[in-house]
Amino acid sequence: IETLLKYANSNRESKNSSQVSLFGDMAEAAMPQPTPPVVEPWDTLSQLSREKEVVGMFISGHPMDDYSLEIKSFCSDGGLTLLNDMETNKNRELKLAGMVTEVQEKVARSSNKPFGTFRLEDYETNFEFILFGEDYLKYKYLLQKGSFLFIVGRIQPKKFGPDAEKALEFRINRIEPLFEIREKFARFLYISIDLDSITNTFVDEISAALPNGTGKTQVRFKVKDAEGTELTLPSNIYNKVSVTNELITQLNKWPEITYRVAES
Repeated sequence: IETLLKYANSNRESKNSSQVSLFGDMAEAAMPQPTPPVVEPWDTLSQLSREKEVVGMFISGHPMDDYSLEIKSFCSDGGLTLLNDMETNKNRELKLAGMVTEVQEKVARSSNKPFGTFRLEDYETNFEFILFGEDYLKYKYLLQKGSFLFIVGRIQPKKFGPDAEKALEFRINRIEPLFEIREKFARFLYISIDLDSITNTFVDEISAALPNGTGKTQVRFKVKDAEGTELTLPSNIYNKVSVTNELITQLNKWPEITYRVAES
């Protein structure tokens, strides 16, 4: 912007100048016309962050899109919205995922010890969590704005405060970086297909797509015949597959199959 303003002022001054060439033309501005700088495109998260900053919403996608497989495979259906009805989900273990949008460190007046609050956002809503004492010190390094977290906890009666036995809270048991969850928990890749859809071409293509020997996920094929009988067939060959984004993209190209990743 500064360069454009300088160029505009220089051009204006040149036009207003009384200096004229022998041919009756105005002298050209001394400053050359600026050209747009060559810059690298924003990464997805930066672009989405700026979209929300300017218009208040994500336009071209959602920051959680890169973790759609983890959310679908290892998180509780309903996500953070489950915490809006704690009574219904009382004593239930929940597995949640989201992006950290706010972080605050505070000091308790009674003990003079630090505690922290952070707000997590997923596709549907957001929720503020509180960590005290050793839990806060243990997970403090993960509480960074813009980080993606996987949280395991349980809705249970509060331990402290007025009417603690009647009030409910979500007690966090574990926090992990979301990008580590697929490698940790993706023990099996189930690929379902109808018997009639299995051809030599399909076998060759899916064999080429599976990155065997690079991970620790075992492939299991679930084959269904025309009568609805289904048979699960563990693969003795593809037992060290890495479930990469490239593999997921390839699996999505085959309309004849469905797939899921699971711990068991």
